[in-house]
Amino acid sequence: MIKAETTRILKKYLDVLLILIGILSVILLLLVIGFRLTPRQLSDVGTIINFIIIFYIIQEGLRWLFAAELLKYIRDRLFDNCLALILLLNLLFPSTSINIVTILMPQFTIKELTIIYIGIIQSVIIFTILLKILRYNYLFSKIKIHPGAIFALSFAFLIISGSLLLMLPKATPEGNTIKYIDALFTSTSAVCVTGLIVVDTAKDFAPLGKIIILFLIQTGGLGVMTLTTFFATYLAGGVSIHFRVLMKDMLSSDNIGQVTNLLFRIITFTFVIEFIGAVFLYFFQGGSINYFHWDYFYSAVFHSVSAFCNAGFSLYSENLVNVNFYFASVVMLLIVFGGLGFTVLGNLTELFPWRKDKQKFRHRLTVSSKLVIITTIILIFGGAFLIYFGDPFSFNKGLTSGERLFHSLFCSVTARTAGYNSIPIEKLAIPSALVLIVLMWIGASPGSTGGGIKTTTISITLISLYKSIRGKDRVEIFKRRIATLSIQKAFLVILASIVVLGIGSIIFMFIEPDKDAINLIFELTSAFGTVGLSRDVTPHLGDGGKLLIIITMYIGRIGVLTFFSSLVKPKYEARYSLPTEGLMVG
Repeated sequence: MIKAETTRILKKYLDVLLILIGILSVILLLLVIGFRLTPRQLSDVGTIINFIIIFYIIQEGLRWLFAAELLKYIRDRLFDNCLALILLLNLLFPSTSINIVTILMPQFTIKELTIIYIGIIQSVIIFTILLKILRYNYLFSKIKIHPGAIFALSFAFLIISGSLLLMLPKATPEGNTIKYIDALFTSTSAVCVTGLIVVDTAKDFAPLGKIIILFLIQTGGLGVMTLTTFFATYLAGGVSIHFRVLMKDMLSSDNIGQVTNLLFRIITFTFVIEFIGAVFLYFFQGGSINYFHWDYFYSAVFHSVSAFCNAGFSLYSENLVNVNFYFASVVMLLIVFGGLGFTVLGNLTELFPWRKDKQKFRHRLTVSSKLVIITTIILIFGGAFLIYFGDPFSFNKGLTSGERLFHSLFCSVTARTAGYNSIPIEKLAIPSALVLIVLMWIGASPGSTGGGIKTTTISITLISLYKSIRGKDRVEIFKRRIATLSIQKAFLVILASIVVLGIGSIIFMFIEPDKDAINLIFELTSAFGTVGLSRDVTPHLGDGGKLLIIITMYIGRIGVLTFFSSLVKPKYEARYSLPTEGLMVG
């Protein structure tokens, strides 16, 4: 009994030591990658890191001694034990590791390679410690707050962390600093995959700043909780039942058993599609296999991730105005795939002809998938039709009919929460701006990387209205009856979005009185739909306008109902019913 108590106390001290190692590792990583250090300072940091590695390996070895079943412990902790072994080999043979980095990145100087090398080592340590911390996910069962609040807080934490990272000296070019409100705006826009910018991403951020933005886009697009649960499930030994229930609600899954499979499909779809998109973008920029062009590669990866996550960030000051037709077409396809939603993408794999199941081909798609696909097609081509025939394209009279058609289609696609532009949006006519406002308000589909009220919401609402006009008291589509709760939620989402945009527009016009009302409404809708299109308003906003857009982007990303529900304590339904009474409405 004494031995068990002693073991428990020692494990507690080891956990404290591990947390201290993690905090120190984060600080050193920020120093190395974020500050301009002298060679002497880099050498001192390297020495401290060696001591950190030694302490980490010692505490890991002590955990082996306390394990009841050593082989089972090693098998269950295979991933982080392998990482610990890599750190040990690196400590024993540091020159070998540096030589490998030099071979892989010959274009960097010795100082740059040293920074990269130290950064990699620290990242490995931090990642390993995070995996260990994820094993304590059962502690979430003790947090008595609304699941929506956890989701909202995870995005808030990522936004604030991102803003602080963007304030690092090396995140911006030397001698060019940005205000914190601009860093917060950029971080929010990246995490909320919006794309609205108050500073020029291409010129006002150094390579580190652009990498931070890319990381925020990818993490924000997938969701902090999604990534956390994925790594906890596949690398840290699993998650608790409470955590699975939480993720089931967030992912709109039918049951707890599907959560793990859905997470795997989300991560797989994301990286496979982004990889394929990056390959095409690399070659369409002029890249080749014989001579690997790092600039083209980085640009391809950045725009592929940004497009699939419907973020709209670009490494070009003119956005995509000057890119070629093929590059823009790939971006357009990535936007569509990212906006369909992971559930729909997974359902589309059921259509593969080589699948051997007895289910009929027409029944493989769910009602939700059919509704999403049909609505998406109608919105894309309907929006393109209205822009093509309704806009004079007066900013460039030399455009051919084919070019006008392509730009109209691109505008319609990108308004579905992506935010890229192939033509100056501020030069489009007012009717076209109104079309884009509607498309931005509707947005992408549920379970996707995009925002807006969602395609299914507007579809169910319009179908319900049509059925009601015809005197029917229930909604049936594709030989299925839509649940009353889904219809009520759709109307609530629309009502809540109108309230947010209505109040926001009034405040916006009050704090930015020198700007056109239509442009302010366009800007606010773009922020709410996490789109990123602007009629040349964003760069000229004051601090009050920036803060309003930040709040609107945040609400739009986590969902308007989730935002409001996270502000109140959930109450259970009373176990009694009152007499029903009708009211005069309409």
